[in-house]
Parts: sequence; structure tokens; C-alpha cells
Amino acid sequence: MSSKDLLERLFDVEREAEDLVEAARTEARAKTEAAKASVRALVDESRAKAQAAAKDEESAAKAAIDDAYEKSLESFKAALEASRLDSESFAAACRDAIAELFPR
Repeated sequence: MSSKDLLERLFDVEREAEDLVEAARTEARAKTEAAKASVRALVDESRAKAQAAAKDEESAAKAAIDDAYEKSLESFKAALEASRLDSESFAAACRDAIAELFPR
């Protein structure tokens, strides 16, 4: 084989190697992009689930707080109603106290 033929054969092998390398790079880029897309989808799905769970927990906590507030308010109102002053007794007590402070 002549040196010219040998060089041409070597160039052909080099071109084939370049083509193989470029094909491998293209395939690697495609696989990398597919893996990134898959991971993004998993992250988005996990985030959506976590947000939904947090929203549910927030709603449950708010409902519990609202319920506790209503019960506390009703209890306070009942205690307030139960502690109404007898106005006649209060007035008599005030008269007595004033009479002690300012005797005639």
C-alpha cells in the first residue's frame, strides 16, 4: 500500500472517529436533557404534593383555631352573662361606700 493510500485510509478512520464522537456527544446531550426533564417533572410533582399537603394542614389548623375561638367566645359570653351585677345591690353598696367616705 502506498503512503498516499495509507494517509487517505488514516484520514478516513479519523473522520469516522470524529463522526462517532459527535454521535456520542449528541446522544449524551439528548440523554442528559431527558434526565433533566425527568428530574424537573419529579421536583414539580413533589412540590405540588407538598404545597397541597401544606394547604390542607393550613386549612385544618385554621378550622381548629376558628372553632377554638368560637368556643372561647361563647364561654366568655356565658361567663359575662352569669356575672351580671344586681343593680340594686350595686347601687346600695355604692351609697354605703360614699356614706362612709363622706359622712353627714
